[in-house]
Amino acid sequence: PGSPPRPPSSRPAAVAALASEASAASDTQSVRSGNSLGSAHTKHPDLTGPGLNASIIETVSVLFEGGVLKSTSVAGEIAFANNPTGDADSAKTHETIRINNFANLERIGPNRIFVHNASPDQPDQYALDVSHLSSKTSTAFSYRVFADESEPHSLGRHAPLLLNPAWKPQGDKLGLLLQYQLNPECKWTAPVTLHNVVFVVSYDGKATGAQTKPSGTHLKDKHLVYWRLGDVTLTDVAQKIVCRIVGAEGVEPQPGHVEARWEYAVSGEDVVGSGISISRLETITSKDAVESDPFADENPASSNPSLAEQAWVDVPITRKLVSGKYEGK
Repeated sequence: PGSPPRPPSSRPAAVAALASEASAASDTQSVRSGNSLGSAHTKHPDLTGPGLNASIIETVSVLFEGGVLKSTSVAGEIAFANNPTGDADSAKTHETIRINNFANLERIGPNRIFVHNASPDQPDQYALDVSHLSSKTSTAFSYRVFADESEPHSLGRHAPLLLNPAWKPQGDKLGLLLQYQLNPECKWTAPVTLHNVVFVVSYDGKATGAQTKPSGTHLKDKHLVYWRLGDVTLTDVAQKIVCRIVGAEGVEPQPGHVEARWEYAVSGEDVVGSGISISRLETITSKDAVESDPFADENPASSNPSLAEQAWVDVPITRKLVSGKYEGK
């Protein structure tokens, strides 16, 4: 428990400017996805499985300088949906849940509208008011992942994309070689495929044009060039983007910085991110009670609680990691 963490990060300036652009890109789909690009808040997916389901989205914010990781922070959200199952459990008013590997979190802020502490001596356990939950996914917690001060870059293992921009001012022209690859500090299994990858380059000074390879989009009034690359597979071999910005008459464009947007869908038993998971407390009728009257209409435990046993069971989880303020200078 503790004060709720601040939102993962404010929108990076260049990405926010790109999001506000309504007419520069040639195709409307690009503009629409540009609007979603600028949002610092990634929407939780619809969860359709029976009973209680969870979504975890973790946001990775980093700063690289000269290709060297300088700072990292990871924030996250846990959301739930509850879909009717038709069995006795659907009549429950509350679900008791436990956040596993709770010590991996530095601080956590529950949504007090429907989340309550289950017991004072169990900070990792909470009661969810199921009446507030439906098939629509609702955010229950925001949190910040613990950073070990003795290992200042320990969170670097969560940053998959290494950014290494090299600027070359040449009078009225400004060159940029942006190299990117799998961050060697990242502990994910290579190769790593990121989705919805966008690079945004900002510069200072008025420009008349930009030459790009691969082809990018130049927003002159925003002092931005961006590349929407879609799926990108990262290995330890660097890939590159080349850009040359041509200044207006009498103007020498100056370097800004590079920002990246990406998403990573976590599959199966892939261990990435904070490592937390969710369990719920389930009441299980003891074997002896069932055997005493296998033809009974009602659940024996409901009329005799002493016949019930309780056990923690895993809550199905959908996981995603996304970029927050992800910069290279």
